Amino acid sequence: MNILVVTGRTGGHFYPALQFSEVMERKNSDLVVHKILSERVATELLENQLSDNDIKNCHVFPYFAWKGLFSLHFFVFSTSLIRAFFLSLKLINEIKPKLVVGFGSYLSFPVLLAARLKKIPTLIHEQNMVMGRANRLLSGWVDCVALSFRQTSSFKSVSKAVWTGNLIRFSSQAFPNKSSSKRNQKLNILVMGGSQGARGLNRMLLKALTQLGSIERRSIHVTHISGPSDLDAVKTEYSNLAVNAEVLSYSNGMSKLYLEADMVISRAGAGTLFELVHFKIPSILIPYPYAKAHQLENAIVLAERKAAWCIEESDTKIQELVDILKSVIQDPQQLMQMKKNIANSLKVDDGDTLSECALGLIDPKLVRLPKDSEVLSNNF
Repeated sequence: MNILVVTGRTGGHFYPALQFSEVMERKNSDLVVHKILSERVATELLENQLSDNDIKNCHVFPYFAWKGLFSLHFFVFSTSLIRAFFLSLKLINEIKPKLVVGFGSYLSFPVLLAARLKKIPTLIHEQNMVMGRANRLLSGWVDCVALSFRQTSSFKSVSKAVWTGNLIRFSSQAFPNKSSSKRNQKLNILVMGGSQGARGLNRMLLKALTQLGSIERRSIHVTHISGPSDLDAVKTEYSNLAVNAEVLSYSNGMSKLYLEADMVISRAGAGTLFELVHFKIPSILIPYPYAKAHQLENAIVLAERKAAWCIEESDTKIQELVDILKSVIQDPQQLMQMKKNIANSLKVDDGDTLSECALGLIDPKLVRLPKDSEVLSNNF
């Protein structure tokens, strides 16, 4: 039995899809998950050295992105969309999936449209607080919508919605006691900009560090995932500031870095937030300003629970970042209360909830929704 999964190019799309695929195959020995990836995802997967198992049964489709209705790129987008639709029909006819699952991105639209045409059950998973454009378009006619945030309001427009929470890379792994993983007695800060890095976040933090005193800078250790384009420049800045820092372009060892961190400074992508909740790490969230407020709405959920600080990316907000850093350096115990606030702030799915939804669409007799799942529609 085959199912088909389609995912976008960022880690926030890909890693939940990967976790879901692994759980489905682990729970069903006769099931094979085929994945549709864009060309850019396939290239980045090879660069990030994921395992052969992660990329088995993958089908690479051309990459395309929305640039606006009146953009010169619109013709290219339209032709790419049509091409992806026919490629989807061809693949569906070949592998005959019992279910098609989309994890967001424009690539998911033609694939699920083809599945609908072939009368194959469909499921979409939304990672963010605010639905992306592709999922909003799809939500009215797919068979089930799985939501990561209970507060997502768009579910009212769909016939079947379930609050599953979000899947992360580490949800089924066991880890040692966090305190045993500390590398030193300094305040350990992990800085990251998501799977693509973040130049604006890098710049804002480094400007803030220049306003700390020399004693304050010596009291911290920073592990900074800068992205490849900023690697050398960020290393130089830390050296000039005499801050004890390890600068990486990318890391495949995120679980170790999370365990060592007292605090995280990062973007507010959904994947990152759910990982922070899983590891119970207080954070300073600096949402990506060009994500149509998706990241801002994600960050507000944790900020309202006093489980994180939320700061806009702006030169006018650098002093606010400085004040928070000074406050935490002087009184790190405040992080302990934030850890308590993090508990139960978001639902992390180890894959069981979403996989049971999927099995229920293949055969209603198979559905066994876990007790902590919540059906948001009487039609499910």
